Amino acid sequence: MNRKVHRTTASHAARSVLMLSLMAHAGLAQESPRPMTLTLQFGGAAETRADVTSVPALAVDQAGQIFIAQPQEYLIRVVDQKGSPVRTIGRRGAGPGEFQAISRMGLLGDTLWVFDVPQRRFTMFSLDGTSSETIRFTPALHRLSVRPIGVLAGWGVLEAGALSSNDILAGLPREVPVLLTDRAGSAHTLITTISTDKHTIVFPMAAGGHRALWPTRLTEAFSDDPILRVAASGRGFLIVTRPLAAEPIGATFRITKYTSEGAVAWTRTIPYEPLSASRRHVDTLMANLIDWQVGRNTFANRPAAEASIRRGISLPRYYPAVTDAVLGRDGSVWLRGPLTGGPDVVWTVLDSEGMPVDRVVLPYAVTVFEAERTAIWGTRLDADDVPIVVRYDAHR
Repeated sequence: MNRKVHRTTASHAARSVLMLSLMAHAGLAQESPRPMTLTLQFGGAAETRADVTSVPALAVDQAGQIFIAQPQEYLIRVVDQKGSPVRTIGRRGAGPGEFQAISRMGLLGDTLWVFDVPQRRFTMFSLDGTSSETIRFTPALHRLSVRPIGVLAGWGVLEAGALSSNDILAGLPREVPVLLTDRAGSAHTLITTISTDKHTIVFPMAAGGHRALWPTRLTEAFSDDPILRVAASGRGFLIVTRPLAAEPIGATFRITKYTSEGAVAWTRTIPYEPLSASRRHVDTLMANLIDWQVGRNTFANRPAAEASIRRGISLPRYYPAVTDAVLGRDGSVWLRGPLTGGPDVVWTVLDSEGMPVDRVVLPYAVTVFEAERTAIWGTRLDADDVPIVVRYDAHR
């Protein structure tokens, strides 16, 4: 096991942007965010214990075993709390316990569930890897493309609408439903609707030698679309509504936490001090995006790429207050602050009732999948873009 202490410092501006008014009540407003400690890492190009490929999902059981979705290998990799291999679950195929693709995964007590997109089915496993049940999933709304977001305690399925390319080109409203269904997807309850207005950019590109409108799906760096997240443990879900600030005062965002039955557990509307977007940072992001699209031969030439992308992307005055969220297995809520181009980012931690209890610093490159009050599990990429699984701990 590779252990080291990762000490980072965030910029003063990034530290101050989530000065929640509630923090004064919790005694945190005057405290600097604390760097978390890297206590576990495995994977990467030099790994000799447990090879790790692309990771779309990760979950942790009560014994500390880590379940890692590995779609490139059509399996779930299981390691112990020290990173040593325990077993693999599943294989490529269409039979029981086999996958054609892995997109979602989670743990409900002692049951591992995996959603296979091409086969549109859930497969349930015991923690020893034995396949126990397969359930075909039929979307609740046949007229609208929907995708499962996660499975909740009680075996309800949270799903959200997804606009197709033709829907986008037709100019349909960018509001999509969030639904709670049974495991087969047949019966549903509408929880709410959310906007996807800034999730997908559509712009002209060269296709087959002809100019055409061809949708390229890019998540904007400054999107203020709501964030929808399900706890990997299935113990509820949350929606963060985060409209971009238009003025330096009066800005707020809202967090709504739901129970696994779809009822509102609590809602917090939180004022914050918006952070002005750095023109240099914005220009760097734009240049990288243009380089990427030109490299893919998306546009006839660089001037055409730049003109179309600049027309399609929103360039706000202020950074979004929240750029990611995680609902921990203990009910804690982790909110990632603005991404300002620096190496680190501040996360604000709320307890299970929505009260701020901590602010911590993590490297920008870490994607968080699972959390509890004092720890997170996630991934980052090494210098060769090979995933590394990490755990960071926060101790007072």
